[in-house]
Amino acid sequence: MDNAGILDELAPMFVGSEALTLTLSDPSSTRRAFNSISVLVDYTGAGDDGVRLPMELLITGPSPSSFRRHNYRRTAPPSFAFTPIEGGRHMVVLREIGHNRLLGKLEIVVEGDPLE
Repeated sequence: MDNAGILDELAPMFVGSEALTLTLSDPSSTRRAFNSISVLVDYTGAGDDGVRLPMELLITGPSPSSFRRHNYRRTAPPSFAFTPIEGGRHMVVLREIGHNRLLGKLEIVVEGDPLE
């Protein structure tokens, strides 16, 4: 195998690609601080191999105290919910841990006051 073949095996083109689709379960609803927000996960973009566990959910809000992390070790979540503790922009990322092959991102604007 030549060097290009080894590189393709170690770091294929799809590493770090946004292949997972995250969508709000109710896009028309108003997102407010201290109200639950439900997110659906579509794994169609993961291809035939699917995702590899474990997976990690990261929720980053405007202030450091609103950061949340949850790991999924047994099954990939078809959906998840979280309750923001402040208003502002929140970035939600669901990704594979370790191999960092596939991930999905969703930016959510939450109504309400920021903590800081």
